[in-house]
Amino acid sequence: MKTSKNQTNSVPGYKALLLEARRMQQDATASLYDRLVLLDAIFVDPAFRADNGNCDDPTALEILSDLTSDTALSFGHLRCMLKMFGDKSLWQAKRLQQLHADWRAAVKAKAAESKPEDNTAKTEETTKTLRASIQDVREARTEAKQEAIRARVIGDELTQARKRIADLESDNMKLREENAMLREQLTEERARNQRRRQPVSAGIGV
Repeated sequence: MKTSKNQTNSVPGYKALLLEARRMQQDATASLYDRLVLLDAIFVDPAFRADNGNCDDPTALEILSDLTSDTALSFGHLRCMLKMFGDKSLWQAKRLQQLHADWRAAVKAKAAESKPEDNTAKTEETTKTLRASIQDVREARTEAKQEAIRARVIGDELTQARKRIADLESDNMKLREENAMLREQLTEERARNQRRRQPVSAGIGV
């Protein structure tokens, strides 16, 4: 698999793989199989999980699905197909639509081999897991939006507080200057009063 060395050599770890995956997404001739292999490596990378808030599997799958949006299939879906069809030649020989149909048929066949009671229990468990995962993703999105709104509000309040502090400091400076002027005027007034009283005192003494 060819990589864009100029773009990835200077970037460490999974981020280099992300850059290459994005490049492959934009390149119509690039292999989808190779892109999925890169994304699978990123998916299990601890640094990728840490940089995204120690995200769980559903959240990580959702993040990486942005890099498979051109296929109309989520990365989680494609990753399951990759696990079942690990031979690159299959991806080269068949169109994605046909490969997806083969995967669905294989999943159905495997499910049919299970006992009815076990199959029902597993289906219910899978449905619950999927619903829980979807709910977790929705709650995470809502919480992220709320956090962004709170951050903007706090930022605005902080800006206003800083402006208010600057205004108060300016007002305080003006008051100090006015205070100093008043003290100076009071000192001068006392001096004048003192000078006025001195001749009177001298006349009385004579």
